[in-house]
Amino acid sequence: MVNPYAEEIFYEDDRLQARRNQPKFLNLCKAVAFLNQMKKPLKNYNGIDYLEVSREDIQQATKLTSELQGISLDNLSLPARNLLQLLLEMNRKTFT
Repeated sequence: MVNPYAEEIFYEDDRLQARRNQPKFLNLCKAVAFLNQMKKPLKNYNGIDYLEVSREDIQQATKLTSELQGISLDNLSLPARNLLQLLLEMNRKTFT
């Protein structure tokens, strides 16, 4: 599987977690392309057959990533985020 658009794809580099997720995103693009392989033309270079990641694969991966990483890019774990939400609803300014 070859991603000809890999050099064009980048994450904002202001957060360490986002930089760490870029290789995961590129692998997700390849996985989506693999799932769509029956719709793709087989290409050949020097006798080696391969498939390419398409822009549509990248769009699907982006949609999946936006849904999945909404929570994972948070600085708090999901239980900690839920606890904070409960405390905010109780109007508690401090918690020990």
